[in-house]
Amino acid sequence: MTRFAPLLLLLLGFFACKTDPGLDQTAVTWAPLDRPADEVVIRLPSDPTRLHPLLYGNDSYAAQVMRNLFQVPMEFAYDSQMGLQPMLTGEPEIRDVELPDGGTGVAYTFEIFPEAQWDNGTPVTGNDYLFTIKTIFNPAVAAAPFRGYFSFIDDILVDPANPRKFTVFTNQKTILGKAAIANLTVFPEYFYDPDGLLQGIQLPTLLAAHAAADDGLPQRQPALEQFATQFADAKYGREPGSVSGSGPYRVESWTADDRLVLVRKDNWWGDALKNRFPQLAAAPRRIIYRIIPDQAAAVTAIKDGAVDVVSQIDSKAFQELQTNELVQRSYDLYTLPTFQQFFIPLNTKSPLLEDKRVRRALAHTLDAQTVIDQLYYGFGQRNASAIASSKAHYNQDLPLLDLDVARAKALLAEAGWTDTNGNGIVDKQIDGQTRDLTVRFLTSTSAFSKNLTALWQENARKAGIEIEGIPGDGKTRGAAVRARDYDAYIRAIGGDPVPDDLTQLWHTDSDTPDGSNTASYGDADSDALIEAIRVELDPVKRRALYQQIQADIYDEQPAIFLFSPKDRLAVHKRLQYTPTSRKPGYYARGMALVAAN
Repeated sequence: MTRFAPLLLLLLGFFACKTDPGLDQTAVTWAPLDRPADEVVIRLPSDPTRLHPLLYGNDSYAAQVMRNLFQVPMEFAYDSQMGLQPMLTGEPEIRDVELPDGGTGVAYTFEIFPEAQWDNGTPVTGNDYLFTIKTIFNPAVAAAPFRGYFSFIDDILVDPANPRKFTVFTNQKTILGKAAIANLTVFPEYFYDPDGLLQGIQLPTLLAAHAAADDGLPQRQPALEQFATQFADAKYGREPGSVSGSGPYRVESWTADDRLVLVRKDNWWGDALKNRFPQLAAAPRRIIYRIIPDQAAAVTAIKDGAVDVVSQIDSKAFQELQTNELVQRSYDLYTLPTFQQFFIPLNTKSPLLEDKRVRRALAHTLDAQTVIDQLYYGFGQRNASAIASSKAHYNQDLPLLDLDVARAKALLAEAGWTDTNGNGIVDKQIDGQTRDLTVRFLTSTSAFSKNLTALWQENARKAGIEIEGIPGDGKTRGAAVRARDYDAYIRAIGGDPVPDDLTQLWHTDSDTPDGSNTASYGDADSDALIEAIRVELDPVKRRALYQQIQADIYDEQPAIFLFSPKDRLAVHKRLQYTPTSRKPGYYARGMALVAAN
């Protein structure tokens, strides 16, 4: 796997913030920290959906909590190199294998540390890894977004003489082979399948059904449906006693929309290895996640010293904190480049947006630079592509699409959209009906979303387009997107410091209700290009393919690409901490306390 270390080192040049000595600080009062020295309090902007190891709905807040509960064979480091480091296993043995069709696959052999164990004291084994992959490929389990990442797996064999040793066989060499296999969250078979329902199911059977798009397998093998129903039980992910992993923490309590408390396990197995592998250290006795959706309340919590770590601080509020002398005495403030990007998927199956000229016109009515400057206070970098601009293979040749109302009008006219009734909105005959170009834009209730919607509405109206802002919570918005009952919505995606596999977001196989190709982009040609990227190990050749797919997506405009944000982070000085560009910008279990209160 190719890594881009020089680029990553450059990206990690974060900046400490300066204060403004002229600001009046008299209104700020401080409360002493009245919590134990070995507890870390972290603000979350939203309550996690559930702490289920697989069915957490791509909730980033749930994901960051679960990093303390569950483990992977190898984890991306939080240092400047961000390479894979041992977690449940050491480095795998990797060898090429000849396939029956004459091709070449790869065998990755891992051995789980003998110290690694589950909460019931039994060892973590290769059977748990095999069970995890079986669960993902069970067609009755709502795991479609994950299957694309592992579709290159041929089989998994567990060593009968040493169950801690297992080999993953692949049917091709891929750019993310080791990263995908090694960075998979492993969950305990004994806990999530107490009746052994999947033990009689062979992995090749599931893989073959996936390749053939055979959704009828659960009807022929009822154990699959029975397991899926049990696995999706609400207790897995909400009740403290029903969340179980090999990580150093367990859920102590969870009060919805208030706080979620993790407590360090007694005699956790990683303690025996932390001197060899510092990433296994778990410093805080308790990690307390306080749910504070309101930005003003989060800022007040910082000023009161009520939280230790706050990320995703509102841009304007962060600017004000940068000039607050009392805050600077107790907190370090960072702006961190990220691999994240904001974009607006456009429903290419909508009758209003099926013409790419209309989609390009929409892009010319959204002033992304003003969004960055005025709504994000400069904490972002423009992006024109399906790949984050921080990546080395980003296509620099694609021109940014700036605000251009005249160009938008011309594109709409070319596509047959004109204002025939004089109401200021262009219209067109579709299926025998006159339809105004009214774009249903699903948004959140945040100030950023409201302001972005207002800005877009103002400029789009000048081009004859009505933007109908439809605010709602994540659950409502997600249901509408899955049903493709939308025209546009705002989306953020993250990433890791590895080459991009575009299968999940842009391959037609991912254009399903549970898939992530929500813009319904693609055809046989784009699929072939994405598949070619996935198996091209030569970085020079792969870069050329990346440039082409980005140009193709740019031409089709299935989304309006906005910018890659810089995270805004406050960390109390009582914590020993090194910031990172890996989301969420901090490493909770590695936060050592440097001073008691």
